[in-house]
Amino acid sequence: MLIVTAHARHLRDEAVTILLIEQNMKLAEAIADELHIMVKGRIVYSAERDKFRAEEAQVRARYLTV
Repeated sequence: MLIVTAHARHLRDEAVTILLIEQNMKLAEAIADELHIMVKGRIVYSAERDKFRAEEAQVRARYLTV
């Protein structure tokens, strides 16, 4: 995971846009500037990383529970 994160951050620093489809929220949050959550093919939540972190408990409870 550290190699992927470091490589993605390097690409971000070079202003390269990446579309990352990832189920591991910790990895996605570490890399992404914006997070989008999809349920059944539809985006149900979108936010920049800082807003997601502020709302993380509510977002996880609503969309990321099994």
